[in-house]
Amino acid sequence: VIQNVEVDFTGFCEAIRVEGDARVRPLVERCAVTCSGDDGAVIAGGAAPTFRDCAIDARRSGVRTADRSVPEFVDCRLHSSTRTGLRAHDASAPTLRNCHVENNQHEGVVAMDDACVSLAECVIVDNRGPGIDVSDRARVVAERCRVRGNVGGVWLWDDAVCDVRGGIVQGGTSHAVLCDERTAPAFSDGARVEGVVNATEDARPLVAPGVDGTVHLEHPETPTALPPESGCFKFEHDMFDRKQ
Repeated sequence: VIQNVEVDFTGFCEAIRVEGDARVRPLVERCAVTCSGDDGAVIAGGAAPTFRDCAIDARRSGVRTADRSVPEFVDCRLHSSTRTGLRAHDASAPTLRNCHVENNQHEGVVAMDDACVSLAECVIVDNRGPGIDVSDRARVVAERCRVRGNVGGVWLWDDAVCDVRGGIVQGGTSHAVLCDERTAPAFSDGARVEGVVNATEDARPLVAPGVDGTVHLEHPETPTALPPESGCFKFEHDMFDRKQ
């Protein structure tokens, strides 16, 4: 158990690393974590830590999950990182409950590979990339979340899946929902989409009116477009870090 501690790390690796099998279940509570060289917290192996009421910011991603880890974040703030708030790799399955993911220089939440990210009543705002970006075969379940004020709302690539139940998805200065050709979106439970839906003919009705016919779509006063290739959208090849 780690409680009421401020971790301010200046080296070129993560500030906190939790790794091991499913028996590794630490509690990190009411802590402030800052890393000026790398990620704020890295969760790997099959570890299942719980972070509660923590604030995390970093030079790279606030939180990065890998392998088959299953961390849980409750009432946390993942903010002001140079890259993403949360980045999930491999077959990791992080859960965020009542968390704020905000003011990150790239995306708010990224899911890649075979990761499965669960978001419940989270606020994802003011990020300079999409609020939620899902690629490869990853899946995101978002229940009663608010995705607003980002450069893009929920974006799906490759064979990605999203399940948006209730809440609000707004695109900010770009598309509210973007679905690549093979993706599988599913919106339901009275979700509200504010902005442009860029999707195939088959995928569009799964966004609005949604799989249960309850989704409300509000078109913007002016059309939106993909952002220019600058800032976090500029392509820079990195063989160790695949990024859309």
